[in-house]
Amino acid sequence: MTQLAHRKCRGIRCIPAVLALGLMALMLIPLLAPPAYATTANLNDAKAKYSVTDDRVITVTAGTSRVQHYIDEAASNATAQKKCIVYLPEGTYAVSSKLVVPANVVLVGETESKVFPSEAVDALVELNGSVYGGYFDGKKIAKTVLKFRENSFSNNNGRIDKSIVTNAYNYGIAGKGQGCQNFVVSGVKVTKSGKSGISVMDAAYVKTIENSQFCNNGANKEGAGINLSHADAGAIKNCNINYNADKAVSTNSDPVSGYKYDHPGCTITTITGCTMKGNGVNGVYIKPNCKLYHFTKNKMYGNNDCLSAVAKTPAGTVGKSIIKDVSGNTFKGSKNIQIKAAGKGAAIYMGSNNKVIYGKKGGIEAENRGKVIIRGSKNLIKYQKGAGLNVRGGGYVLLTGTGDVISDNKHSSVYCTTKGKVVIKKARIKGRIYCVTKGSVYLYSVKRSGKIATGSGGTVTKK
Repeated sequence: MTQLAHRKCRGIRCIPAVLALGLMALMLIPLLAPPAYATTANLNDAKAKYSVTDDRVITVTAGTSRVQHYIDEAASNATAQKKCIVYLPEGTYAVSSKLVVPANVVLVGETESKVFPSEAVDALVELNGSVYGGYFDGKKIAKTVLKFRENSFSNNNGRIDKSIVTNAYNYGIAGKGQGCQNFVVSGVKVTKSGKSGISVMDAAYVKTIENSQFCNNGANKEGAGINLSHADAGAIKNCNINYNADKAVSTNSDPVSGYKYDHPGCTITTITGCTMKGNGVNGVYIKPNCKLYHFTKNKMYGNNDCLSAVAKTPAGTVGKSIIKDVSGNTFKGSKNIQIKAAGKGAAIYMGSNNKVIYGKKGGIEAENRGKVIIRGSKNLIKYQKGAGLNVRGGGYVLLTGTGDVISDNKHSSVYCTTKGKVVIKKARIKGRIYCVTKGSVYLYSVKRSGKIATGSGGTVTKK
């Protein structure tokens, strides 16, 4: 037998041993290469945010329905000083009852970690702890998808960060009750809720809503992006609140069945840096016994209207409705009046650098003894199809800054009727001033071009 005949390697014949070993190595390369693991971006972020070490992370078996078992295991080890994470890797998790996340436990998921109910539940997840990331689908059988429990939250409990929330039967996110205080919502996306994207109710207090999207919530003119009902909010900032069936931001002070607490209305400290577009009924609506203290640097496009203070509701609730520090905003393309104060006790206080442009009916309106006070400078009121300023029914508008411009409004720059009163100082007005039916317009140091029309006891005084 020749030497070549002996060159064998487990059935590979007539190939030199070195060459055979090389081929086998090439065949093994795909088997030895590391697998393409799913992303753990949210896990890494949550560990850093909550200062959780690897030994305090409990990873759920992908696809299991026993998520609560892992949460309970974490709860037995979690402390205020050392939180625990329950991690949902990418996959689907169908749960048959609500998940309860206790204090000092953080439920963490990735964008493709999909949690949904397998049967109807009052809430898909209830929180004394926090949620970071994850995709939570209510399947229209969870009344609320993510719900804060009654707790005065602190120590980084009571947070929802970077989660996707969709298909709630009622509310995507909710907090309810006098005991539910200081919760935070950041970086979330809430869509397709049957009612509101987020609802804060019955004396609850949301400390911050930021960097979030509340879009395409509600149906048949019911359902806001952000709803406050006899409840308060701190800062609403840098959010997109678009195409909701009812309002972008809604306040409610009408009687609520079963409501027990002495909290007649709503208070919002700040709305800033938000975009509100295409909402069906109103943009930001401040009802009686409600206040908004700062409304700055927002962009409102193509809503039914933009900003309203209303002192009486159709249900008969009456009281003061106050909006202050309206500065640096753009109000554009509303189907109705863009800024409106309606009723005795309704008042809007505007600062500087607001643009009120291209309204389909009018720019700023004060009616039925409501008032709009504009003390800032460089406000622009232009290109309305109706009037720039519309004052009637004993309404009152005062405009006293420098560099304010009211011009190129199709119907008139100023329309004042039925005992309305307008006082304008130092502005530039281009277009008709129309004052009738005992209306009164006072112009002080105003640069003006255009006709003045009066009738039925209306007066225009120039100084």
